[in-house]
Amino acid sequence: MVKPRAVEQKFIRDVFSTILTKIFLVILKLGSSVLTARFLGATGRGEFFGVTQLAGIINTIGTLSIGEGLIYFLSTHKLKEKHCLATVLFFVIFFSIPIWGFILCLYSFTDFLFPADKKTDIFIIVCALIPLFMCEYLGSSVFKGLKRFKFANKISVFCRTVLLISIFFSLVMPESSVVVVLFAFVLAYLAIALIYLLLIGIYLGFSITVPIHKLKRILKYSVRVHPIIFISEIEYRLDVFVLIYFLDFASLGIYSIGVSFGQLVWYVSNSINNVAFPNLAETENLKKRLEFFQKIVRYNILLNCLIILLMMLSGYWLIYLIFGEQFQDAFGVFIILSFGFVFDTISRNMVTWFKSANNPNPVTLSTIMALILNVILNILLIPIFGLFGAAFASTISYIVRSCMIMYAYSQVTKTNIFTSLVPRRNDLIGIINLIKIYVFQKDSKLKREAT
Repeated sequence: MVKPRAVEQKFIRDVFSTILTKIFLVILKLGSSVLTARFLGATGRGEFFGVTQLAGIINTIGTLSIGEGLIYFLSTHKLKEKHCLATVLFFVIFFSIPIWGFILCLYSFTDFLFPADKKTDIFIIVCALIPLFMCEYLGSSVFKGLKRFKFANKISVFCRTVLLISIFFSLVMPESSVVVVLFAFVLAYLAIALIYLLLIGIYLGFSITVPIHKLKRILKYSVRVHPIIFISEIEYRLDVFVLIYFLDFASLGIYSIGVSFGQLVWYVSNSINNVAFPNLAETENLKKRLEFFQKIVRYNILLNCLIILLMMLSGYWLIYLIFGEQFQDAFGVFIILSFGFVFDTISRNMVTWFKSANNPNPVTLSTIMALILNVILNILLIPIFGLFGAAFASTISYIVRSCMIMYAYSQVTKTNIFTSLVPRRNDLIGIINLIKIYVFQKDSKLKREAT
């Protein structure tokens, strides 16, 4: 039997490993942002960002959060490892066809999403990205569900490196353009998709037997949690499309740098949630699960506040130095969004809690109300304040949603949200001690116990 202390130490080790990986991924992502911003300018950067965001949000909405179902069923041992490859391939085919139909409708009836001089090329690129994004999403979900976090992290870093190299070579070509870069992006993602499928087959088996009865249950679970995820995803990316509609791709390019610069906060939160979800799902004792979760949230808040403070102090000069003078307004976008990021990380933790308990309903209403508020605020504020209006709209909706989800959590768990989740002095000491253990390696005994 695994000791509770050993379980907690292993969880913390996995989180630290994932956070360090995410930091490296942020560097790689900022690298692609710098390249596209410097070589393509604000307008080109906006077009590149808009296309990838369009493919990303369509993929998220259209896949019905099936990756969450894979994580849940693998972490609770309800899906056999040998069925993973067939399951992933089935869902990729199953979801791609209707999503392509939806994209065709957008192409036929929505002009502002597709730059007029590149409309057909962009349509082909978005369609090609859908199954490729899906392979990466479902492939990473398989390894997270099996709690092979280090392995998943290594794959992710390797794939992002491939992506960055592909973007770099496409930008230095003599006839480089946004379309050329996007086609290079597609080719890189084709390689990434094949890598995930090949690794699943090598490590888990190349069986092509599709467990139909399991697929139905996975789909049923995913449909239950999907409203929270896809509504949240729309809220996160809605400002992108409203900006394109009211302003232009140059404004979107500047705004995207502010968002990308602040995404380190999201990466820390997602690192914790990725490791927490399968661990919480398999913990049956409610009291232990609550104590474990509350400590996670408090540590998350402290880490993100520290990151935001450091980025506020250094962000202006970093953006000016790395991206250039035309992107200076991106720092103002980041400052406004940073207040919302703190609250958003809490709501992300809460959503993980409800998903692990297979009880997403209490937060669905909060997410819908926040989305409606976000739509109204974007429409009202962007025409007046431009890209800063989009940042204000997102920040306000993040705060409102977080407060509503925290209230739902306190009602369901019968806990006082402030006494349970407000960081304490001991939490800061605990984080410092954990850094000493896992970064500076000063406690080999605990590391051996966790292993």
